[in-house]
Amino acid sequence: MANDLFMFSSNLEVCLLKDLGKISYGLPVSRYQTDKEGSPVHIINVSNLNSLKIEEKSEPPIKLNISLPTIKRYELEIDDVVISVRGRSLKASVVTAISQGSIAGSNVAFFRPNKNKINPLFVAVLIRSQWAEKILTPESSGTIPSIRITQLRDLKIPTVDLFTQNNIAEIFWSHECLTKKEKEILETRQKLIDSALEDILIQKNGESL
Repeated sequence: MANDLFMFSSNLEVCLLKDLGKISYGLPVSRYQTDKEGSPVHIINVSNLNSLKIEEKSEPPIKLNISLPTIKRYELEIDDVVISVRGRSLKASVVTAISQGSIAGSNVAFFRPNKNKINPLFVAVLIRSQWAEKILTPESSGTIPSIRITQLRDLKIPTVDLFTQNNIAEIFWSHECLTKKEKEILETRQKLIDSALEDILIQKNGESL
């Protein structure tokens, strides 16, 4: 999808992301993971952020030796935006009814929007754009580049009205759904071609015996 939708006018007013909702780091999972008795939870990490929406739970669940209040602090709700904060690829996805209740993992942050001010899917679209990549530059202080939570909190979001936000979000989501459907059709077609070719070769091999 073209990214020039986000070449906003310099005259457009902006609002800091921290003023549009709450942003937090995910849970440092390795600190609490256990093979013994613990609370089984599904963890959402960068690998789950391949689409604009998280429409499946991570499998399998893992056990955490952690208190229920701490689990609740990192538990994702519908329309939270999960954002990658480690790695070179900038990703963001919206929590759905299917993925709600999962825990935000070590390599992500999550944004809980004030939906009277901002469309969560619009935020995900923005963060996935080339516009955001130019602003949210990962720091290479260690072996894995990372984005600081302050960079996200201070991210300047264009203050277009909710109607426009909703339209932009719907355009990108529809495009993603269409692209996914086309990919599935191509994969199905390829399987049919491979199967037909295999049948022909088996038949020809039988005739030559």
